[in-house]
Amino acid sequence: MRIFKSSSLVTFLALSVGIFLIASGCAKKPPTQEIADAEAAIAAARDAGAEDYAPDEFRSAEELLAQARSEMDDEATYREARTHAIQAKEKADIARELAISARAPKPAAAEARPGALPTYHIVKKGECLWWISEYEEIYNDPFQWPLIYKANRDQIKDPDLIRPEQNFDIPRDSSKSEIGDAIREAKFRGPWSLWDGK
Repeated sequence: MRIFKSSSLVTFLALSVGIFLIASGCAKKPPTQEIADAEAAIAAARDAGAEDYAPDEFRSAEELLAQARSEMDDEATYREARTHAIQAKEKADIARELAISARAPKPAAAEARPGALPTYHIVKKGECLWWISEYEEIYNDPFQWPLIYKANRDQIKDPDLIRPEQNFDIPRDSSKSEIGDAIREAKFRGPWSLWDGK
């Protein structure tokens, strides 16, 4: 029985030391694969037009990659280099998706009920508040999208992020003052970006 306990202890210690050596070896390994993945993602984002359609995300990805490359010069910062390279890839992927979405063909307007303007709209894939507001049977003016946003705040946390199948109320009783405020807000909002909290 005593021999069994001793051999179990030795086995446990050997495994612990092995795991420690493997873990510390990984930390000292340069993140060349992560950097290569980030470079490929940035190239794909550039090819998708992210420099024009998602400049903030694209620039952020390039900056993170540059930081990761500079951290590759010192073995002590390999872990940070790996983290920044992974973040650069994630940002580049987001920039690519945004660019593809921005360049997608505009969907056809929703069918209007004959003789009546719709009081609701079910979101289709690829639509945004700007496009919905621009439909002739909605407002025929993309700058009135804040009216839809404000009427559906319970469903819309960020006006840049709406999902297919959401059912939005379309306000039809807005005053001229409310319409003017909505247009001003849309015109002076500044560049759109995801998660801007507006």
